Amino acid sequence: MAVQTKVNTFKQYQALVLQSSRYLSTRSEPDTALKLSMQLTAIRLSLTENCALLLQSETDMPAAVQRIEIILLLCRHYQVPEKALQLAVRAGFCSVLCQAMPEQAQSARWQAYPALLAAHILKQSPQSSSLRLILAGSYPTERKVAYWLQNPLSLILTQAEYLSSQSLPLSQQIGLRIAVTKSEYEIALLRQLLQRLGQLDNSDLAPSTENFSADSRFTELYDAETKQLEQYLQQQPELAAPVLARASQLNRQQQQISNLHLALNLLGRQQIPFILAEAELHYQLTRLKHPSQAVWQQFSKVMAHALALLSAEQHSEAYWQAVSLCLCAPLWFRYNDYSSP
Repeated sequence: MAVQTKVNTFKQYQALVLQSSRYLSTRSEPDTALKLSMQLTAIRLSLTENCALLLQSETDMPAAVQRIEIILLLCRHYQVPEKALQLAVRAGFCSVLCQAMPEQAQSARWQAYPALLAAHILKQSPQSSSLRLILAGSYPTERKVAYWLQNPLSLILTQAEYLSSQSLPLSQQIGLRIAVTKSEYEIALLRQLLQRLGQLDNSDLAPSTENFSADSRFTELYDAETKQLEQYLQQQPELAAPVLARASQLNRQQQQISNLHLALNLLGRQQIPFILAEAELHYQLTRLKHPSQAVWQQFSKVMAHALALLSAEQHSEAYWQAVSLCLCAPLWFRYNDYSSP
């Protein structure tokens, strides 16, 4: 089966998804499912419809179509690179199409885990290795997979399947998921998605990966007077927080410091540039919303300790943390980290 490649409206695309599922409902054709997943991915990504707006306004959207839109919403929330996004959407279509195939009815265990069913069906196809890696990595919590071995795209696919399992508006499904999950991270993510559905725009765009440091203020802050720094940090709470935290650590009375003027004087001119560099870089990297943000951040801290121990030069902790984060920053831009653990 080949689908029509020229589609001008979302309704036409939606009809093709349902048509493809019906076609495979009486056939066991893994290669056809792979071919259709590629064609449907190209069609969906050629359309300009806003996935957040569709999920909020299309009340009768079929679960199969809703799953793909949620994958797109999550990929854009995490600022997933285009190639990884295409791979995630393809995996989503494989899950949708394989769920319609006769194998679905052979075992009750597959019914709750369509992505794992797709991985099982596609294991005989040599062309599906990258897709099977994502599909087979889904539902890691249920399978007790260690956090550092989890596949970011598999997590996106799993979340999309959670949120498209019932015929309810997405906001209600998110509410139900918040009620049952025990993961603080998932709760935070779902709340962010609710906010994103409410915004329906790109008001929190991440920094460009091509010119990541274009908005940096570090060079002008490096030689700034204390009064200028204080005024700037008062308007930048994300940079002020690390400065206050570091000053509180140095305070002999171990009291929490909330006064920027006092904090800057306690830290001194030598440490401040490194604290500012790390704070600014950390903030910009956090805005990329990389699924492995926590892992890379922890790795950079370990790297900082290693550098301090291995170096014969004596520098402050702030210095080593800034250097370490600069060295680790490229991890946030690696495409392969989205498609493998």
